[in-house]
Amino acid sequence: MNDSDSDIWLERLNTLRDRLGTDQEIARAIGVNPHVIGNFRTGRQELPGHAKAGILAELRIPLGKNDYVSLFPPKDRGAAAKAKTIKFPPAGEQGAGSEFWAKVIQTLRERTGAKSDAELARKFGISTSNLSLVRSGKGSPSPRTKFILLDKAGYVLTRDLVFDLLPSKTAEKLREWDNIRFDKK
Repeated sequence: MNDSDSDIWLERLNTLRDRLGTDQEIARAIGVNPHVIGNFRTGRQELPGHAKAGILAELRIPLGKNDYVSLFPPKDRGAAAKAKTIKFPPAGEQGAGSEFWAKVIQTLRERTGAKSDAELARKFGISTSNLSLVRSGKGSPSPRTKFILLDKAGYVLTRDLVFDLLPSKTAEKLREWDNIRFDKK
């Protein structure tokens, strides 16, 4: 995590501490163990995505692209930051999601000249078995696989896509906050 990102999250934590009193109260409000905050403050670990989502929700801060990108693991942020816009099927529409991912995989195979899904998986450093399950409609891509596929296909993240890629706990908290924020406008 770069220093400016750390500084922003530290400032937000300090704002919450001014409001709530202690790191224990912050942890309770955002749904994390107090050690997560302590470890972040001492530089031992980055704040996990669900903690950042909770902080943003508590502070009622509008989410910018950098906030969305920072919710992802560091190894996936590059893909998240440089993508193109995409309309993604809602999470509840599994059939549409399966068809979407199968189409992305097929497009990438054609672009790269990969003769099989296994070859495509090797080219991109992703799990062959996960790609096979996705292609057959029997599984969903892992968040890392989603980022890689979308990055290689040239897509950018939009609000709903970000929610669909995040772990469900984080996505649920962000959707709840974002809907509240939207209803107030």
